[in-house]
Amino acid sequence: MLKNASPIPVARLIIKNTRGKIMILRRAESEYATGSWCLPGGKVDYGDTVEQSAARELEEETSLACNSLRFLFY
Repeated sequence: MLKNASPIPVARLIIKNTRGKIMILRRAESEYATGSWCLPGGKVDYGDTVEQSAARELEEETSLACNSLRFLFY
């Protein structure tokens, strides 16, 4: 854990298929929780909205384009 680090805003997506199953991803090898499971998403870049960052991260991580997005909560 990083000491004295500022909070980093992130966006996560809950993506449900037509059968009601939720997409989860297995984290790649990195300095943060390698191999653990997570929802798609990532850091909110400076100047981007949460929605822009969520759509970008979804495409980067899964090659899926976001055609509908609803903000749930902070």
